[in-house]
Amino acid sequence: MRASLGTNLDAGSRRSRQRGFAEVITGPITVESPRVTVSGLGIFAAEAGPVVDKNGIAYLGAFNGQLIAIGPDGTRLRTAQLPPDRRIFTSPIIASDGSIYVAASVGVDPSGHDHRQIRAWLYRFSPQLEQLWERPMPVLYQDTGTAVALNATGEGATEIIAVAAVDTLRAYTVNLAGFTPDGALLFNQDVGAANGLHAGDFWGWLKILCWPFANACRGDDPVGTSHSPADSLPSGIHGLPVGIAVAPGDVFVVTDGVNGIRGYHFSPGGLTKVFEKIDARTLTSSAAVLPNHRSVYGVTEGRIAFSGPSNEHVADINQDPGSQGDLSWPVEAIPARLADGRIVTVNRFGSIEVINNVVPVANFDSGADTIAGVSASRHVFYLSTASRLLSFDAGSLGLISTFPLANGGQSSPAISNNGKVYVLAGDTLTIFTVGKFLPPIHVPDGPVVLSPALPQAPAITPDHRPQ
Repeated sequence: MRASLGTNLDAGSRRSRQRGFAEVITGPITVESPRVTVSGLGIFAAEAGPVVDKNGIAYLGAFNGQLIAIGPDGTRLRTAQLPPDRRIFTSPIIASDGSIYVAASVGVDPSGHDHRQIRAWLYRFSPQLEQLWERPMPVLYQDTGTAVALNATGEGATEIIAVAAVDTLRAYTVNLAGFTPDGALLFNQDVGAANGLHAGDFWGWLKILCWPFANACRGDDPVGTSHSPADSLPSGIHGLPVGIAVAPGDVFVVTDGVNGIRGYHFSPGGLTKVFEKIDARTLTSSAAVLPNHRSVYGVTEGRIAFSGPSNEHVADINQDPGSQGDLSWPVEAIPARLADGRIVTVNRFGSIEVINNVVPVANFDSGADTIAGVSASRHVFYLSTASRLLSFDAGSLGLISTFPLANGGQSSPAISNNGKVYVLAGDTLTIFTVGKFLPPIHVPDGPVVLSPALPQAPAITPDHRPQ
């Protein structure tokens, strides 16, 4: 899902889901890393991972409508309970003043949609989880749909909190609404693909209808080489290709979950469409926005696509299938960037692609399924998979360490500004202390060529271990 927003892969992503690059120095996570574990937190929707404020307090939104605050030492500080019928499907966001915003919906449960009219709400809480206000998402048609994405731009009184809700019961639409910090409605618009569906979109539409719980949709899981059960995600667990990124210039970049990506800018005159791209393929991930104003996201056939706000045309890239030898595995994780600007994408099978500008320069396998994007600090990037947590050298791209992690791979780690890494797996949050990693890492000038197997990074000497 950040005091102010710069680019989506810097501040913007950390606000919505803590993905992307954090300007922090950290080291690898090993079995020897100091850590605390908080269990019994409940059920979480796919991609609904932790967000962390400037004091290292983690906030999580559980599916049962609980908003939970956990201190950096693992203390469960506070819990706020939404009304009993409210469900949370996405990470909270932290505003520039420290307020916590969370979106919730009614009408959906883990066994499937109950086909009532679906409503969505936006809540604002203080950092102490005192509820400040509640606002219903405005109705465009018969209902407002399921709230699935949050992001914000600006600071203080001029901050805009944007909410996207998906309605798949009436007809497929995405409703984008924007609110001020005092709860006033700024805009409300249908930005989806209600009239743009084509035959090839059926599985994309069904995936959103059944998201985010297992056993709801099995038909669109890729066909190909599979991992062992321990290294595999449950059938039906998917990343959601409906999202809101923020581009420089306060442009909301919205992926509609089917085949469209659009940019909108708000001014006192209303919401203005800045760009639009209707893809021939179905979207498989939400977008991230690079500092050069180019958005990047996954589409079907295992491809990586680019779009605006930049008007420069860039051709799609094939995500190397890695050891699975099957291009049908989609990129469901939101792309992220490293400190030197290289982009990292991960497909569902766990194949990692590193892109320099628009040129693929490396590919290697993680060995397990994931729909979680990587999270990167200055020297290290982390990947949560179904069975392990991996730490990679952000310069050489070599694997530094592996930490066993059951039920992972469904949300990205969050990196705090004091060198802690927060990892949600199942109902358990683990907080690792890995700050103060000192040695500089050389980034090669030319393309990096790696074998398909995971490369090994140089060993870390005791003097260079995180302190």
